[in-house]
Amino acid sequence: MRENSTPEDIAQVKALKAARNTAEDRLCQAGDDLFDARRADLAATRSGRASVPGAVEAAQVAWDAAAVVFDAADSALAAAATRISREEAAELGILPDEEAEQAHSDWVDRERERYAAGELSAEQVADLECLPGWRWGPSPEHEQRMQDARWADEQRQAYADGSLEDWKIAELEALKGWTWDIDPAA
Repeated sequence: MRENSTPEDIAQVKALKAARNTAEDRLCQAGDDLFDARRADLAATRSGRASVPGAVEAAQVAWDAAAVVFDAADSALAAAATRISREEAAELGILPDEEAEQAHSDWVDRERERYAAGELSAEQVADLECLPGWRWGPSPEHEQRMQDARWADEQRQAYADGSLEDWKIAELEALKGWTWDIDPAA
């Protein structure tokens, strides 16, 4: 984010925020529809009735498409937000809600722990598995990000210790966005 924003930058961010909100609403609706389709399919299977052919698949395709649109809108908003000040971003309500994100992450972790401990009923397991994007463990992308973060931390520690080779220092400093200090307050 930068200090001096132009009126055009702010107008663009406002428009992108509106587009993101619309995409988020559509994604939530598609998620609800997918959840409902999966629950209906599960209920039909449990009761021995025939389920509606292709209902879950169609709902999954709709959710996948909504997710692509949302991701694009969210990325466009994030890119545009870098052109306005932090204060303006806060006023527009586009800074991430870290408390809500942490609460969601904690809930997911608790449910995974309860599952691993065998504390969830079959119905609770089925309900969670009906949630779009639900995984019982971290996604491969998350695992890769964590591995990359550990590697970067090791490089920073080696740099701080003075044990990082000069050629590695030069290569890392040539990377866009690389910093030796990851403390945001620094």
